[in-house]
Amino acid sequence: AVFVSPGRISPESREYFLDTYGGSLLCEQSWNGGMELYSLNAGKGNLVKRLKLITESEMLVCVGDYENDASMLKAADLGIAVSGAHPAALSAADHVLSSTGSEDALEEAIELTEQRIRQVR
Repeated sequence: AVFVSPGRISPESREYFLDTYGGSLLCEQSWNGGMELYSLNAGKGNLVKRLKLITESEMLVCVGDYENDASMLKAADLGIAVSGAHPAALSAADHVLSSTGSEDALEEAIELTEQRIRQVR
């Protein structure tokens, strides 16, 4: 489920969601006015872990920018946060892009991925 607020989700609203559902649901903010609620076994981080098992990929790279991306960035073999990302995404990432334009950021993410592949091999 996604809760959408017309404005920024207040600290009190967030606290309510965590107090009410925190023990049974994951509660992650997905943008200033959005809160995602899903089962404890769901979420982007769990999906990345599952994809790694299913695909047996050599390396899984994820790029994110907000709190709901933090578990995904942490679970990835290479987690990349975009410049100006939410603090949770920044702390979970292996690397933070220095580029601010979308084309430059994409190029930088590809270069980082290629560098990591060379290190692994």
